[in-house]
Amino acid sequence: MQTIIKTSYWGLVFNMLGSLFFITLYLWLILATDHSNNFQLIVKILAFPLILLLVYSIIVSTNQLIKKAPALIIDEEGFTNNFAGFDSYHLHWHEIDSLILTTYWFRKYIIIKSEAGDAMVKKLPVKSRILFYVNKWYYHTYIVVPLDEIDFHEVGKAKVLFAMIKRNWEASRGNR
Repeated sequence: MQTIIKTSYWGLVFNMLGSLFFITLYLWLILATDHSNNFQLIVKILAFPLILLLVYSIIVSTNQLIKKAPALIIDEEGFTNNFAGFDSYHLHWHEIDSLILTTYWFRKYIIIKSEAGDAMVKKLPVKSRILFYVNKWYYHTYIVVPLDEIDFHEVGKAKVLFAMIKRNWEASRGNR
């Protein structure tokens, strides 16, 4: 049995609007302050990579809106995640070490710990590796599923989707 979870159009649009807001804020910080003290210089140095990351986020969101691929495809063998930048990947249940439902900055995520993450990322093109390396730095794992960009009409709530994924994962672990 295969479960297809659609991408939320409005979740992607709000992600893009939020990114545009912060890009504007960071540009204002860079342009509106003078170079008279070290703190302002540090703010400018830190703002630049954040602007690049937010521009990348807008590009990825635009790509997801254009390709209209489902967010997740859950089946007996594992799941396919289409939130991997530009490339989707299939992760088998036996490759998952643990699953965590968490909230960072008012957004819900499923964090997946997997030893297979290193090998999987090395197979991806460079343009998709960026997101995985940011995930590794921030969440200490490569694989993060953002639940704010999923259309929950099919599954109800984030906890229901997480329970469905965890039930399939645990069932596959019992079959080994």
